[in-house]
Amino acid sequence: MAQIFAFEARTRGGEVRKGTMEADGEPDLANRLRSQGLTLSKAKKKGKALDIKLPWGGGVPERDIVI
Repeated sequence: MAQIFAFEARTRGGEVRKGTMEADGEPDLANRLRSQGLTLSKAKKKGKALDIKLPWGGGVPERDIVI
């Protein structure tokens, strides 16, 4: 089951980025960040992701949550 991670990652230029992201584990988180050109520095589990369907809309895409 997916979990929410708070992370700190670095860009190729060395800039630090912080955020949260849903992933199946820390290796999955590192892969997702790598696909965005980031290298994982720190990660902390925040809890399990909830799979809630809201009656009034489609929800927020994962990409927008990260940004």
